[in-house]
Amino acid sequence: MLKTLIFLTLLLATKCSTFHGDQVVRVTSSTEDVKRLNEHENFHLLDVWKIHPTLDVRIPANHVAEVKSFLVEHEIPHEVLIENVQELISEQSEHPRNIRSADERSTSEHERGKLDKYLTYEETEAWVGAMATKYPDLLKVEILGKSYEGRNLTAVYFNYREGNDLAFINCGYHAREWIGPAICLATIDKLVEEARVENWTRIPRNLSFIFIPIANPDGYAYSMSMTTTRWWRKTRSKFPPSVCQGVDPNRNFDIDHCGGESTSNDPCEFELYCGPKAFSEKCTAAQRDLMRRLTNVKLYIDVHSYGEYIFYPYAYRETPSSRQDILKGIVSEVSDSIFNSTGHRYQFGTPGQLLYAASGTGLDYFFERENFACSFVIESRGQGRSGQEYGFALPYSESDGAVQDFWVGLQTFVRAVTEGKCEQ
Repeated sequence: MLKTLIFLTLLLATKCSTFHGDQVVRVTSSTEDVKRLNEHENFHLLDVWKIHPTLDVRIPANHVAEVKSFLVEHEIPHEVLIENVQELISEQSEHPRNIRSADERSTSEHERGKLDKYLTYEETEAWVGAMATKYPDLLKVEILGKSYEGRNLTAVYFNYREGNDLAFINCGYHAREWIGPAICLATIDKLVEEARVENWTRIPRNLSFIFIPIANPDGYAYSMSMTTTRWWRKTRSKFPPSVCQGVDPNRNFDIDHCGGESTSNDPCEFELYCGPKAFSEKCTAAQRDLMRRLTNVKLYIDVHSYGEYIFYPYAYRETPSSRQDILKGIVSEVSDSIFNSTGHRYQFGTPGQLLYAASGTGLDYFFERENFACSFVIESRGQGRSGQEYGFALPYSESDGAVQDFWVGLQTFVRAVTEGKCEQ
């Protein structure tokens, strides 16, 4: 039944471009409740956003009444998280952040460049390029290659020095998770401020960072286009003779590829298609090649949403790694630091302990195959400042908390590197 939940996809999403009247409903995901809902005749039309500790589903407008009636009839506890999905999509796309007035923003913030909305792929490329031009002593941009559709696979280096330890931060593998690229860009911005204004009070000078702001640029651009579906997850590659499109890049690594749980080798059936072979996707192959020519990579963080989780290896197997106690100790400290700063408690553990096992992930590949001693996934929050749950539709105007969670957590991850906890 778990694989049924994981692999659900919304068939109607490929036929319409707006989501007026769609609702997101949260269901208490006890085994019996989920089983009853799974038996609903139109359950295959629901878009499952989250499966633990609650079941969050998006319901198409023309099925809202019947599904909610079913929940009431079977006494399944639930609440409406989002009354009208399209309103949030419009807010995500059109309205810049309006949290502080211009007078309240620091001069250095104006000088660095404006981040006031979810940037498109083109806007992200322009922002990164402008920042690197303005701060050549701190930032360097490298094009790792081209995507399937010809977009840049861009890496951004911060404070790169020969001999420095390296932290690698990946954002945006799953196209619909717009908060990931936003977190990467905001963190680059904060690091520039740290170096120029704060005199390196939070980040050591002998640590360098590599960011992949948009790891899946084709999928991200497609998700932002709104011409088909805001909730696209995969890449946009094609592998004839199949007419279906897209691979989940976070199932495309050479680590139990297409095996085990939470993956599929059918290009047409599921959102979790692993690809015809490991590294079939240009974005995953480019990251593999980059990491193989670098030394001193101590820390890997893959940014996703949503759920408030921090994962450490393994995702593909139950047998713990030899470093599990160390990794668990690090993420426990990260969780505590975030809670103490923002009041949000991130659960931590292996993916199998908290959600489900997964094969072919970057988390496991870089840990086991490339020998990164510290490898983590952080699933950011879908909540806004007021506590309202938005899931994947988190408006940029409500994204400060997710950005701050990551910034606080990153400082704790960095401390683990400086304390020698990320040595093999």
